[in-house]
Amino acid sequence: MNIEELNHLAGWLKTEAATAKDNYEAFRAKLDHNAQQPQKQPLENELNALLSFLRDIPLNVLSNEQIRLLEAFDIAEYLGVHGILFINSTIKKSDFDPATAMQDVQKAVSALDKAIVRANNLSKAFQDIDVAIASPALEDDRALVRVEFRSDAAINNVVDWQEWSEKWLEISRGIAMSIDDAPENTQVIGATRGSFILELAGTYLFVRILTGIVKEVTSVAKDMIMLAQTAEDLRSKKLLNEQIESTIKTEIENKKESGVLSVMTAVKLLLPKSIDGEQETALKKSVAQLLEFHRKGGEVDFVAPEEKEASEESDEESQSQQLEIQSLRQAIEELRSEKEELKRLSHDGDTTDDLGTIN
Repeated sequence: MNIEELNHLAGWLKTEAATAKDNYEAFRAKLDHNAQQPQKQPLENELNALLSFLRDIPLNVLSNEQIRLLEAFDIAEYLGVHGILFINSTIKKSDFDPATAMQDVQKAVSALDKAIVRANNLSKAFQDIDVAIASPALEDDRALVRVEFRSDAAINNVVDWQEWSEKWLEISRGIAMSIDDAPENTQVIGATRGSFILELAGTYLFVRILTGIVKEVTSVAKDMIMLAQTAEDLRSKKLLNEQIESTIKTEIENKKESGVLSVMTAVKLLLPKSIDGEQETALKKSVAQLLEFHRKGGEVDFVAPEEKEASEESDEESQSQQLEIQSLRQAIEELRSEKEELKRLSHDGDTTDDLGTIN
């Protein structure tokens, strides 16, 4: 993670984590009162306010590496969808016993408080060393795409660099053609070390289509893992016979063979208009390259633009842009949910070695 990302995350934590802590604390205070006093107070207002905030917290403006740092800070489980699941499980687990629920919620308050202290320390450190910290320069109608070259998709030398450059040109060209854009309109704005990460700036529409493709690619991988795990589950229960195993293997092979076709079918629905034969051929090549990139361990991360304050004087173009931002943020949220599900399935059982290549 570079210094710009750390600085941005520190600012995000000081705003969003602080508000989350306040909402958790208000809920905790009511639980504490009900645990100690015979006269109970209603919890609905504080609970609904907390759940509403967790539902709307803008995690989609953070990169994968920033999300991983939230996990390292032990607060990821208290934010967004994970936070809602935490609250729901806390209430169910305790049968809404206020004392038990209060102890669980106090853990969230304490963890968020520690993260805010860390954020303040980071901000102070950046101020003390007096360095100029600039975020990637993005035009008003562009969003950030972070292409992570890792595992078998890593860039280790100039030959790898050339090969992946050509493939990403093909990916960008196909998507751009499908929306009547030019591939050079997608800009390279930076790169970072470690697992090599290339930062691209694409138009909202370009990034939304790319997000949709990656979501469908993730869905194909998830379906294949679920099939493989079904076979393992039946085998463990001694219910897997040759016919069932053959059927499941055939289905997995069908998923591999039809990977590009199924992704293309879904992505065409996202396009603003029908495409001609040349555009379809180019887009199909994009999808195939993205499937290969994903299979080899590459990651494509999306960072949504910050929502802008709407004013009564906003012109039609500004309002249209705001709708594009909201649509993109929703697409990123849906992709993150799909990736979380894939990650959970992958951790449930080591079945990915049987999946082979997705064509």
